[in-house]
Amino acid sequence: MRDLQEGRATEGRETLRKVLADDPEQVKARLALASSLVSSKEAGAAADVLTEGLMLLPTNTALTLALAQVWAGAGKQDDALTLLRQNLPAAGNDGSYHAMYARLLQGRKQYKASAEHFRIALRERPEEPSWLVGLGLSLHDAGERPEAQLVLKRALATGKLAPQLRVLVEQLLAGAG
Repeated sequence: MRDLQEGRATEGRETLRKVLADDPEQVKARLALASSLVSSKEAGAAADVLTEGLMLLPTNTALTLALAQVWAGAGKQDDALTLLRQNLPAAGNDGSYHAMYARLLQGRKQYKASAEHFRIALRERPEEPSWLVGLGLSLHDAGERPEAQLVLKRALATGKLAPQLRVLVEQLLAGAG
């Protein structure tokens, strides 16, 4: 980990591979290796590392979420959505998991289902601005405008929206969206 943090990616990845050779179920090492590979634009290799982990630990939500993120980043949204759907029972109320699933559903214009999963995510972190915006957009696109307005106002009130997101929310609240 120190090698990765200090910019010695090759050495860090090699050490992580040795850790995984000794203990293939070491989730933190597997996630760190995959993250390093993604940073080096090696998404395919990262997906392989995560897939191998899921073969060993099929209900591990951290590995499932990481693989879904890699696939979504590589344009494989359908694969990511299927993977997350298959492992929903293991995810319980994991906010990050449900938020990722909700974003993918939103991208498939399944707004009501997306809103449902953003609501689950928000149980864990009720003031997470990006999740509030996601819920607001899903509600807006599902035609539930009054509730969408309330949620978007909550998101704006956090004061933590990125500038572009803040502009979008303000436009929607002003009726321009």
